[in-house]
Amino acid sequence: MNSLLNKLIQLPTNRLTWLLAAIGVLIAMQINYIQHGWINNDSVLYFEAARLFALGEWQQGFKLFPWPLYSGLIALVHTISGFSLHFSAQILNVLFFGIATHSFLKLIRLCGGDNLTLLCGALLLFSSQYIVGDALQMLLRDQGFWAFFLTGIVFFVRFYRSLSWTDAIAWQLAMITAMLFRVEGITYLLALPFVLLLNKNLALSTRGFALLKAHSVNLSAGLIVASYLFLKGLPVSNLGRLQEIFTTRLLEDLTRKFMQRSEIMANDVLGNFLDQFASEGLLLTFIFIMLAKTISSAGWITAGLAAYTIRLRQQLLNHDAWRILTAVMAIALIDMFLIILKVFVLSGRYVVPLTLILITLAAFGLSELFHRQQKWPGKKRWLVYILVVVLALGMVKNILPKRAGHNYQQDAVAWVKSHNPDNLPVFYDSSRVRYYAAEPFIGTWMDVWQKVTEATEDGSIHKYEFLLISQEDDEEWKSAHMAEKLPDFMEVHRAGNRKGKKFVVVYQKNS
Repeated sequence: MNSLLNKLIQLPTNRLTWLLAAIGVLIAMQINYIQHGWINNDSVLYFEAARLFALGEWQQGFKLFPWPLYSGLIALVHTISGFSLHFSAQILNVLFFGIATHSFLKLIRLCGGDNLTLLCGALLLFSSQYIVGDALQMLLRDQGFWAFFLTGIVFFVRFYRSLSWTDAIAWQLAMITAMLFRVEGITYLLALPFVLLLNKNLALSTRGFALLKAHSVNLSAGLIVASYLFLKGLPVSNLGRLQEIFTTRLLEDLTRKFMQRSEIMANDVLGNFLDQFASEGLLLTFIFIMLAKTISSAGWITAGLAAYTIRLRQQLLNHDAWRILTAVMAIALIDMFLIILKVFVLSGRYVVPLTLILITLAAFGLSELFHRQQKWPGKKRWLVYILVVVLALGMVKNILPKRAGHNYQQDAVAWVKSHNPDNLPVFYDSSRVRYYAAEPFIGTWMDVWQKVTEATEDGSIHKYEFLLISQEDDEEWKSAHMAEKLPDFMEVHRAGNRKGKKFVVVYQKNS
């Protein structure tokens, strides 16, 4: 074990970086393989937009999802290769994670990390239970965002040091691409360059010119787009999701739901004597949620190692890199706060930018523990090896085949297919189950039960031979509803997930 570690440490840095990036590609391939066709709910929307793009129906595709880069790339790979839309998305997934891994390692190197730090960083990234174990399996635009977000940070660190036009343009193009995957990238694109004003090694005029350099492509692109919209007389809605940011009602849009929930909390929770603390209480709750989400996304080990690195930052990290990473983390926290303020939801996917920076910091902490454990007594030294073993087991867990029940929705569809040889009509209550059944796309919806009640009320549900109804373990009332409202259907099969908390219940019309 030690001899292998020593051989890896002695490799040329570039060769080690590419080797670890190749391992990242192999891990992504394995993650895609063990899904056996499983997709996320959002993937159905992206695939349909990609299908429309591949057919040349650009306007319909853009109308379906007005942030089209990811779907457009799926359509491009599909058109060039002839592969299915699903497999095309998997190819992009692997490619993007390979780029993300390589840029992540380059960032560690730019921060002052050696080969041991690169190995520690790769171990922490590949063992991440959220990024690799959960989010990577989803065929989403997030992987493209990770890739170009990290690439943009790498080029920005280089620009901070070189002030070259090449790095300035590369940083902007990378972050603009990240923004075209997820609109949150615009906050980094616009705000991060202001850290240049804190570079006391430069004259004030040089800092100002550097800031303009770092925004040169942004300003040019913004001027071109604004001029085009003005000359054509087009509305802001043509900007796609950017209209959410460039709107005169931005503050109102951000705070509308907060004010509504604050009023509810004041009236229904706190009461007359404490109602003046409703807004403050919600804000403190937001802070707690952000902290909890960050720790759950990064993991306790990563969070602890990152805190250890921050404590020793002056001796572990290059000063300028630390300044930039601090700015990135601050922007990530602001993004998280604005998202939860606007929609009262904070998915782990929104925390990944902060998590990636924490993993970067944690790599230095783990590397430092390796260096220090050589001077520790034997029993204490084993603590570091136990830590590594836990991380290695996490990596193995990420790539092991999925347990039975992972594809329970596909299992339900397969059961119906095998028991419906005459291809009698089947009712599917969700867009994802329809996708598994190779049924035409008819839209996405959040409340799948609403589709059931609508079909029940208008009587159209009686034209189906089978009904596939999504149900959770605390929704037995759905079974009672089916027995009362649709007595001519009976439950014939139930497919559930591994934890037994989610099901697809199959009903068949009584003969």
